[in-house]
Amino acid sequence: MSIQQSVTDRFASSALQRFLACALLLFISGCNPSGSNSGDEPGLQGGTSDETIGELSDDILIAPDHLQLNISAQPGSLVFSWVDANVGNNYSLWSADARTGAAVQLAENLISNEFELPINTLHHDWNHARYWVQKCHSADDCVSSLPSSVESHWIDTLSQVRSNQTSISGKFGQSVAMNDAGTLLAITEPGESSAYLYSNFNSVHALEQTLMVKNPTDEPLRALRAALSATGDTAVFASWSATQKLALHVFDRLGPTWIETDTVIPELPDASGLGGLWQPDTLQLQLAADGNALVVALQGRDSSGVLRDDVVMHMARQSFNWESPTTLPLLTDATRLPALSSSSSLSKIHLLGTTITNELTLHQYSWTGTFWEEQRIVSLPSLTASVDAQVETSTLGDSVLVSAWESTSTVGRSPVAWKMTCSDNPCTQWSAESSFRLTPTKHAEAQLRLTANGDLNYALLGWQAESESAVSVLHVDNSVWSETLSLPYAYSQLSNRAFVSAIAISKQGNAAIISSITALGLDAEDVRSSALVLD
Repeated sequence: MSIQQSVTDRFASSALQRFLACALLLFISGCNPSGSNSGDEPGLQGGTSDETIGELSDDILIAPDHLQLNISAQPGSLVFSWVDANVGNNYSLWSADARTGAAVQLAENLISNEFELPINTLHHDWNHARYWVQKCHSADDCVSSLPSSVESHWIDTLSQVRSNQTSISGKFGQSVAMNDAGTLLAITEPGESSAYLYSNFNSVHALEQTLMVKNPTDEPLRALRAALSATGDTAVFASWSATQKLALHVFDRLGPTWIETDTVIPELPDASGLGGLWQPDTLQLQLAADGNALVVALQGRDSSGVLRDDVVMHMARQSFNWESPTTLPLLTDATRLPALSSSSSLSKIHLLGTTITNELTLHQYSWTGTFWEEQRIVSLPSLTASVDAQVETSTLGDSVLVSAWESTSTVGRSPVAWKMTCSDNPCTQWSAESSFRLTPTKHAEAQLRLTANGDLNYALLGWQAESESAVSVLHVDNSVWSETLSLPYAYSQLSNRAFVSAIAISKQGNAAIISSITALGLDAEDVRSSALVLD
């Protein structure tokens, strides 16, 4: 039997059982999978022990008194170092999935006592990955450190983008966007009528330019949404002023600078005719991958909060300006804006709606070349038709990811994500492919958050309540979901301020951004807004 297979088999049958038994207590109590306390940061390092742990296999012995593994992290990598009581010069680094025990050798024949492992924060399985270092004098004479979790080291791999504001009255991060490769970030600050563009190079984010986004009314902005083209050479912002004025601001990159090339003011129906006002929190903006088409949407409600009307408009760029908007023929079912998403070409637009029996429904609008064709695709009776339901569309428009709340129970509401795929062309038949549920919350006021990459195989799903939040990184492979990172652990301890203000993920799925109104790791008095980048 090979060393790798022997390690895998025994790890799965013995050490793995201890991992699973204390998984829930790992972060809080310092429970160690070996059955002993590490004496260091809970669940992160092997530490030392007076007890020699049992064998992983007939050839490999866990000996924490002789071989101790320490782990640190930084943007882009994990750094492993170890202390060997009996100095050697032939080490190997291993990892395993705590659920299956499947072991993989990451590096071998290491002479020094340190190794740096490049990682992508978004792709790394922080919740389940375990690491250990091994030293072999011969094929049948090996010792190993304790397998160690890196569950909380994700926090050290984040890059932080800070606002210039020193007051929480600012709204830095109300909207965030990324280009397809995650190399350009757009972050809005409606309180300053500004948008900030940051370039990303090797997880270092530098301010590229500050764009002034002035609504024609020259009034304070209630909302400012951002969207970027695939390459990041076009940026569009939708502004909403205090007197119910919508404007679309188009910026294009010309060499090293950005120039506002157009400002479009779409005509909206008379808000007074709705018996109320347009709602700035429902303002949505989508930009085509080539930057030459956009969709903007708004919802109107009366003074009692009852839905009165929706408007969804499509616009395309012409040679010298933007064409007049085309209004989509919305179905009679009440839509659930801001639940709007589109394919990369904007040829397919998906909306969520609700029937008179309060069932959540998915709608598709397809561009035929001359008009928009509407379809009510499917009802989702198991999901609550709440106003914060969300939808994300794949690059080609042939798959969608829908998030909503499952029915309330004694333990609270569970955020759930459903992935659905069409089985024909032009996508008239849809089927539910798979779903994933997060831990329930009892916060009745919690608002959902969802973003997904172009293939819908990486997503961020979570919620924000008044004083608590949660967000998880999800990965789906062949309809099998995995929660690879759960963020509430640290944030529930750091601040009771809004954490998940807005989220976005690159279409390539290699980077994500989360905006917050409190900066991570700062003194409590410093409440400047910030955005955290996972890449």
